[in-house]
Amino acid sequence: MRNLRTFLMLALGGAATLLLGGATALRSAATAATPGERILYAFAEHGTGDGAGPLTGVVADRAGTLFGTTTFGGAYGGGAVFELRPARDGTYRERIIHSFGAPGDGATPAGGIAVAASGALYTVTIQGGATNAGTVVELRRAGETYRERVVFDFGPGSVGNQPLGTPVIDGAGNVFGVTQFGGSFNGICGRVGGCGVVFELSPQGKGFAERTIYALPGGTGGILPQAGLASDNAGNLYGTAYAGGDPSCDGGGGCGVVFKLQPKGKAYSATTIYAFHGGSDGATPFSALTVDEASGTLYGTTEYGGGNCCGTVYRLAPGGSGYGESVLHSFHGGLGGLLPQAPVLLARGGVIYGTADIGGKGCGGVGCGFVFKMTPQGSQYAFSVVHYFASGKDGAEPQWSPLLPDSSGALYGTTRSGGGRKCGDGGPGGTLGCGVVFRLEP
Repeated sequence: MRNLRTFLMLALGGAATLLLGGATALRSAATAATPGERILYAFAEHGTGDGAGPLTGVVADRAGTLFGTTTFGGAYGGGAVFELRPARDGTYRERIIHSFGAPGDGATPAGGIAVAASGALYTVTIQGGATNAGTVVELRRAGETYRERVVFDFGPGSVGNQPLGTPVIDGAGNVFGVTQFGGSFNGICGRVGGCGVVFELSPQGKGFAERTIYALPGGTGGILPQAGLASDNAGNLYGTAYAGGDPSCDGGGGCGVVFKLQPKGKAYSATTIYAFHGGSDGATPFSALTVDEASGTLYGTTEYGGGNCCGTVYRLAPGGSGYGESVLHSFHGGLGGLLPQAPVLLARGGVIYGTADIGGKGCGGVGCGFVFKMTPQGSQYAFSVVHYFASGKDGAEPQWSPLLPDSSGALYGTTRSGGGRKCGDGGPGGTLGCGVVFRLEP
């Protein structure tokens, strides 16, 4: 299964399934691939217990240890949480700190890791749990191991099911996220299993209390959220829906929306702040948003649309009574890349970094994807490719991976496939490998 987006859309018609093997071990790996890039870890071949298919990037703790999830693999084949710990010689040692797929546990993590102030790790799984509708899980360190528990089981109905995207955690320890189904069952929502919800888990005793703070209404209000949320210092939450919005777009199905949830006491007020039209302004927003706290401006990507065909980087700037949208870059396909699915990174001086899932060089002519940079030049941006994943061995398909910067200016991320090892899934153009964690030197 080369494109997980296709799986998520197919899930509209029935239960979601993902099949791949993978693998664990404690290994050391940090090899040179192409100039400026280091492979910190290449996930192992099918059947060894290691993880496979890291989709959603990495996060770091204060010691520089990296954490992430793999959608497949692990001891039970249901995906895994991994740790990459830096060694004195500059290499990283990998270990699987939790394997999903045991009875009652979550399975198939479709989000990255969020780290709470307590040091606890949180993520979501799209499958597993009591009714196989997905879970929110917590991992707490206990000596040299981690103890995992399911803190919430989703189920059919208004509570939402099949959570996606990396959770957001506020200062009080509340956990926020989205599900792609459940919630409202009016109109089209009833025909597809619900239009999706935004949920909150609040600490209560030794557990969490769940509530739905927004049920997407379908129609012009959006349907099928596919990315996690973003938040600002005022407690506002921002999200995207993959479809719905403008009824004149995509045969009436809509090309997606951006919404804002503003806290009003214990409730939230929902506003659709932009609906995509499917032309030069982009279509089908897939990534989570990035918030510029100084200006309140939002940045994101669409998979399709733009001036060419193949996706956009867009900006939503507040002004007057709403937000104005600007397309900062349109992807061209081929060498110019396509399917930007990951959040963008805002760096010093207004520089924007991001990834294109495929296109560029290598991978049998399909292109293995690339990392790009957009530098402000007056009112425009100069677009350049920082790194092509060209050989397949250095990774392929940086699918949903945000880029993580460090103090030196290096960037860390993941690719879903590539790495050179045999894997049951493979990558674009027949590329081998279960995915990698990479570092791009400044």
